[in-house]
Amino acid sequence: MQTKRQALIESTVNTITGWIVGIVAGQLIVFPLFGLHATWLQQAEIGAAFMVFSMARNYFVRRWFT
Repeated sequence: MQTKRQALIESTVNTITGWIVGIVAGQLIVFPLFGLHATWLQQAEIGAAFMVFSMARNYFVRRWFT
């Protein structure tokens, strides 16, 4: 059984890797396809906002199923 701390670490690692993939693949490829252009700082801020929500979601879903 996974402890609360292990669940938090797992959701953090999962979310950070998702943030990196999101910036590289999503915001550098998908944004321009839709005519959206953002600076690196804006991309990092947008990614960070989604990362916070994703970490919380991951943590609570993991705890719910544990």
